[in-house]
Formats: sequence, structure tokens, C-alpha cells
Amino acid sequence: MAHVITDNQHYINIANAIRDNSFGNIEGPLPVTEFAQCIGEISAIARAEGRTEGYAQGLEEGKQAGAQSEYDRFWDEYQAKGAKINYRNAFNGYGWTAKNFYPKYDINGANAGHQTFMFFNREGNNSNHPLDLSQRLKECGVTFDCSASQYFESTFYGAAILTVPEVSTIGCKGTLSSTFYGSVVETIEKLILRDDGVQSFNKTFNEATALKNIVIEGTIGKNGFNVSWSPLTHDSLMSIINALQDKTGDTSTSWAVTLGADNLAKLTDAEKAIATQRGWTLV
Repeated sequence: MAHVITDNQHYINIANAIRDNSFGNIEGPLPVTEFAQCIGEISAIARAEGRTEGYAQGLEEGKQAGAQSEYDRFWDEYQAKGAKINYRNAFNGYGWTAKNFYPKYDINGANAGHQTFMFFNREGNNSNHPLDLSQRLKECGVTFDCSASQYFESTFYGAAILTVPEVSTIGCKGTLSSTFYGSVVETIEKLILRDDGVQSFNKTFNEATALKNIVIEGTIGKNGFNVSWSPLTHDSLMSIINALQDKTGDTSTSWAVTLGADNLAKLTDAEKAIATQRGWTLV
């Protein structure tokens, strides 16, 4: 389902600007290898000239034929007609806004696919246009399935995104370092972890001060799970506690989850005991 274009001139301006700054004028499809630099150049030029929206905004049906082909041309190249699996840095930086993020194809990661820095600092923390990523993907009729991807470091670092859809990290055997660091995310519909508890959480939620709602599926089995910056709901806190791996009898280290004083105050002694009975300390 393509996004409906409501402002065709902005769209054409941006499309033309991309071509003009693609190492010289080109008439055919833009080479994928040139997109990263092109987007970086265009974001600065377009903003300076007031051309900040349009190149990926679709076409209102029955009006101004040609703009839809521009939308298709861009996203066919950028997402390799749905075959793209490496989304490292794909939507980061100030060039991507809530006004132009309308992907055409499912966002997938496979095998060695990267999701690192995918939405890194997208529009910055002080953006006036935060994106409801979950709703936008539904509007576009595309899915977010990176369950086979191995890398999720800084995926949503500093991102101006309000709602993150279900994110499966079961293909990642290593770290979820800084995945949501400093983002303005309020809701993570579901974060699916591996069942074996091998993933680590270095600064995963540091400074995520807007995060209230999260559902955890899978197992938390490593120290470093820290959500003390986030004013989580009671249900979210219980989702975390219920995901803790049973460490009873394991004296190899001191297992702890950092919730912070405000979050701890939302739990009863019986609820805290679920964690302690599994060998964890709540701090």
C-alpha cells in the first residue's frame, strides 16, 4: 500500500535534488551505492531551501501522474525491491523525518544483516515531528521483521520515535548495547529476546526517559539490564521480572537488575520476591 501524495511539487523538488547531487545528473535509476552520500547532501540542501518533504510522500490517486513513479523509483532502489537486508544507518540522521519515511517494502534482516544505527538520532531528541513507527508501518502495509539479524547496537539511539513495533532480536547472540539509548520512545510493543539468556544489555535503555510501556518476551540472563531512567508502568515492570532467568544456586556472580527507586516503589514485596527467588537482586 503506497502512501498518498498530497504535495506533488515538494516531491518533485526533492527527487530532482537527489539527481542533481548524485555525482552529476543521471537519467536512470539512482545507484544504491550512491544513496548514502546523496541523502546526506540532500538533507542539508533541502532544509536550507525549504524543500523538506515530498520525495517519498506518494501520490493522491488520479492526480498528477508521475509522482508515484518517483516514489517507486526511490524505494525500489533504496530497498532493493524488498531484497535489502543490511539496514545499518539506513534511516538515521536529520534527513529522515516523519514527513518522508514511507517505506514501500518490508524491513527485514537476515543472517549477517545489520540493524545497527538504523534510526540513530533520527531528527534528534528535540524533534517537533516524532514518528509513531508502529502506526506508520501499518499505514504503509509493511512489516518489521529482523529476527534473523545478528546486530542491534544503537538501533534506536536518540531516535524521535514514539512507538516501536514488535522487535525480535532472537538472531542476536551478542549485545543489545545502546539499542534505545536516549530515544524519546514511549512504547515498545514487544521486545523479543533469546530464550538462552546470552544477550547482554550495556546501556540498552540509558536515558530513555520517556519509556513507559514495554513487553518482554524471552529471557534476561545477564547483568546490566537497567531501566532506572524510565518511568515504567507496573505491567512493564512485571514483564521484566517475569523474564528473569532462574539463577538459583549460581554463585559465579551477583545477579542484579536496576529498576530505580521510583520503579521499585510500584512493586509489592511479593512481586519483588519473584526476582529474589530466582537469584536476582532488584536495585
